[in-house]
Amino acid sequence: MFLDLFRYLYDFLALGLMVRKNYYEAFLRKASEFTEFFRDIKKTKSQLHSEAAQVKLKSASLKDKVSKMAALLDERKLIVERKNAELSEIGAELANNQGEIDRAMRERDTAISTILEHIEKVTGSEFLYIIGYNPKFTENETRLLEVISVIIEKRADRESFNIRDHSHFFTDRTELIDLLDNRKQFKFDDLCFTKIKDFINDHQLQDFKDKPLFKYLFQFIVELYRKLNIKNTLNSTFLRITQFKQQQDNA
Repeated sequence: MFLDLFRYLYDFLALGLMVRKNYYEAFLRKASEFTEFFRDIKKTKSQLHSEAAQVKLKSASLKDKVSKMAALLDERKLIVERKNAELSEIGAELANNQGEIDRAMRERDTAISTILEHIEKVTGSEFLYIIGYNPKFTENETRLLEVISVIIEKRADRESFNIRDHSHFFTDRTELIDLLDNRKQFKFDDLCFTKIKDFINDHQLQDFKDKPLFKYLFQFIVELYRKLNIKNTLNSTFLRITQFKQQQDNA
């Protein structure tokens, strides 16, 4: 009977120990699972913080770009407004000066016509001096004849006046006058204009006072230069307007 009692007590204690063992094992297993679970949570939280920081950085960068773009647009708007104001100012200036420009052009044409009338009345000996046999031109006369050749031929590549190539301009007075009258309406290129301008800057009427034909030809060159200068000023103004329009379109 005592043996059964001891066996019963032993089984009871063994059962208790087994239950406790199973309980501890289950507790350790759950603790391990919770540890792994919290480790995953911590890792996920760290990733979320990192991604949030990147999103915040990108958002700040995008906001900065938007701010710069807005400032750039405001700057472009100011540029366009300023260019429009300048364009309107130039247009108004051109419109206000158009009457004066037309008057100046008419005055140049009238002056050239008067000079050509004087050339028509010059004595034949003046022309013979140019087309005669082996004429001895002064340096000033040679440069003047060279510029006249540039004007008539509309070419700036003449280095000197050649009597054989250019004397035919002066054999027919009427033809010479018609050519000069025609050239007052011609638009010369920059090289021709520069050559005429250099000649005007280097000489004065006093250099040709002794020969009426050369004096009138010099006066013709001066008036033609003044007219060309007006045209170039107009071209420069229209070029500025065109450039402003292009800059406005690009802006």
